[in-house]
Amino acid sequence: MPSDPAPARRTSVKRTPGKPTSAEPATAESTHGKSTHGKPASGKRTRGQSAGLTRAAILEAALALADREGLKALSMRRIGQELGVEAMSLYQHVRGKDALLDGLVEQLFARVAPPPDPGGDWRGWLRGYAGALLDALLAHPRVVPLVATRPAVTPQTARLMESALGTLHAAGFGLERALDMLYAVTGFVVGHVAMLAADERSGGAADGRAQAPPALDPREVPLFAEALRSSRPAGSAARFGFALDALLRGFEAPSASSPASSASGAEGAEGAGGASASSG
Repeated sequence: MPSDPAPARRTSVKRTPGKPTSAEPATAESTHGKSTHGKPASGKRTRGQSAGLTRAAILEAALALADREGLKALSMRRIGQELGVEAMSLYQHVRGKDALLDGLVEQLFARVAPPPDPGGDWRGWLRGYAGALLDALLAHPRVVPLVATRPAVTPQTARLMESALGTLHAAGFGLERALDMLYAVTGFVVGHVAMLAADERSGGAADGRAQAPPALDPREVPLFAEALRSSRPAGSAARFGFALDALLRGFEAPSASSPASSASGAEGAEGAGGASASSG
């Protein structure tokens, strides 16, 4: 009668952090010899091996990941994989997910170069700021919803606001009104880009023009249908400039010689501002 087969002998393999053992399957990094960032494959670094890791590098990796796969792909674990480090090592530089998302907003505003000294032309400064913000957001459209929902105040955004407030205050606007103006321009640009992104997701026309729903009979709404056919593309510079100019005209300080400016109190001053905007 044959004897029972000898039980399989367990072998213990001493693991070295960051190196695959012979008993482990080869990873994509070890198979190809390089990580996704072109660095020699040596596995993930442990917390003590993450020398050279910086907050800026983490935020850049997070922004690149969001650009490729959207905000839903963002997690500390996934960003750690992108950088070839353990997720826990990221917390030495970024406190958590909220701080990471605030950092992404900061990264976008860091790409908004403040316009040069306007020499008293506050409209030109705001127009330049709006254009720079538009360019930064169009380069990262998948992150725009984050900017719209997380008005993060970071050192970078605070410095940009300080420069803008200084320009507007020097032009004669009070700080409260100047801040309202900045929020209005920023909100307009963010909303404009968000609208473009939504139109692209919904399958708008190839030339960017809005399309009426297929179920809508043009005979029922002939003016609307004709307006859609003849309108500029949503992303056209002319449409953006038209809306921005209208917004800037509404900011004009009330003239001391206007009839409404003779009214006393803040209500009269506000009425003069409205009259100036409507007459422009």
